[in-house]
Amino acid sequence: MIFLLLTLTAALRLDCKDQCDGDHYCYLGQCYSCFYFRKQWESQIPDFGVLVGKGNGVPAYSCQNDMQHIDELQHFLQPNETGFNQTVYVGMRYQCVHFARNYWIQKYGSAFPDVDTADQIFNLTYATDYKNGKYRNLTKFYNGRTTNIRSGDLLIWNKREPYFPYGHVAVVLDVQLGAEEPFITIGEQNYDDIWDSNQYARKLKVSLSNFGLVYIINEREITGLQPQEKCKDYDGSADDVIVGWVRLND
Repeated sequence: MIFLLLTLTAALRLDCKDQCDGDHYCYLGQCYSCFYFRKQWESQIPDFGVLVGKGNGVPAYSCQNDMQHIDELQHFLQPNETGFNQTVYVGMRYQCVHFARNYWIQKYGSAFPDVDTADQIFNLTYATDYKNGKYRNLTKFYNGRTTNIRSGDLLIWNKREPYFPYGHVAVVLDVQLGAEEPFITIGEQNYDDIWDSNQYARKLKVSLSNFGLVYIINEREITGLQPQEKCKDYDGSADDVIVGWVRLND
């Protein structure tokens, strides 16, 4: 009888992970609210303009939607900063588009055109190469319909209330599809305003079909981490929001 009770208890603990909803985490067979962990974590978010990490060497800063710095938000790089023969518009500090455009400028010497909202990047067709003044074509890939994703691609979120009223964009920093639990790491601004690592903002889950099609999920991959790490994601934020990714052609 005692053995049976122990077995049932162990089974309940094994199932707990799947039973806890998005705003609860599983610990020692029980579901706990994310409220206190999330409140403590959010208290660590730095002020506007504070460095939060570097994605493949490109810096990212806290945004905090700070409107007190509105006169400082326009960001241009001068020729002495880039080596280009013209001033280059980066974006509004420190929005998500700002980091994405700055990443391409620093890594590839190219930038996509200005957009009103981040989701519009998915429909762009070209970027400007500031080294030679020519246009470079862009290729877009729909989430879940391709096997092709790599570092440097721009991950695009659709508009969706309440989390993504303007869409969102992040940079793919690393791709690990061969891992036991496949994932990608991304760099971004104006999402959590605090990175999970000095080298990346978040590690996102990847679902692979039997044909190797890649579907990126807006949810942290926390295998091997403390279970309360899932509380950094809000309940519902993973629901079908990543439309795909955009690549700067060689």
